[in-house]
Amino acid sequence: MSEPVLDSKEEGLYQYRHLSFQEALFAQAVCEGEAPRFLKSLAARLNDPFYLNTFAIEASREEAETTLALVNGQHQEAIDSELSTRVALLSSFHHSLPDETFDAVQRTMGWPAKLDNVVAEADKQAQEDRDNFMEELRQERDRFAEELEAWELEVKALSTLGELAETEKNADLVDQLQAKLEQGRLRAAENNSREELFGWPLTEYPQLNELTGNLEPYLALWTTAVNFQRAYPVWMEGPLLNLSPEQVESDVASWSRQLYKMAKSLVGLEGPLKVVAHVKLKLDEFGEHIPLLQAILNPGMRERHWKKLAEIGRASCRERV
Repeated sequence: MSEPVLDSKEEGLYQYRHLSFQEALFAQAVCEGEAPRFLKSLAARLNDPFYLNTFAIEASREEAETTLALVNGQHQEAIDSELSTRVALLSSFHHSLPDETFDAVQRTMGWPAKLDNVVAEADKQAQEDRDNFMEELRQERDRFAEELEAWELEVKALSTLGELAETEKNADLVDQLQAKLEQGRLRAAENNSREELFGWPLTEYPQLNELTGNLEPYLALWTTAVNFQRAYPVWMEGPLLNLSPEQVESDVASWSRQLYKMAKSLVGLEGPLKVVAHVKLKLDEFGEHIPLLQAILNPGMRERHWKKLAEIGRASCRERV
């Protein structure tokens, strides 16, 4: 190998007849004891976590594989062009590397192969996870289909309910069914999103809309019945002055309208129609007293008005006696 020729020691630049100026600068670094720092810097850059974790953050498997191949190629290119060449240069100068630097060089040279192993293992694990997720989705779809069939039977069973003594229980039952259907919509959407990720055809769930429509009249019936059952004792036995005539009138009118609609949608169902008839009869009877309730609770009522009412009441009692 040709010996270096110094044009000027004062300038401090080494030039070689057969080496590039870049290699000459590296040789100067060796002579000045800077090679270990250079190699450590290169090794650190090649071991950057960004490159090691690239496969974990890519949007898709195909993109991850492309990116990993590019990164690994960059590793190998950097090692071939920067590390191997310079180590060979040091060897040509019979310059021995410190153990720490030598270990760093060896670790860096082994990174492309190590990365290939990591990629292969990650790809294997990803495929296993994908297979597991797909199997979980298949099982979830089967479970959901079975639950939809069970909910259908529960909704059909509502047609037999008609015991007024079980109004609270039945109202709770239809509320639970409604909650199941709402949760079912969320599950259906989640299943569809996973099917889309796997490239599967999207499963349709027309039963959900059908069950919701079938449940609606029963939900309205038992909700109205339980609301009436809770309000009626307050109207009849509670403190009169605590009542709001406007609210009472509004509730009676609203519930009466709903019962009218239910009578049409529940035709032929003896149990539910019995509840409709009972509640409607009670509302009609109480509705006749709403004008009196409005008059008694009129904000314009004064003491003299109450005295007059008391006299009328006593007179009525004496007549009956």
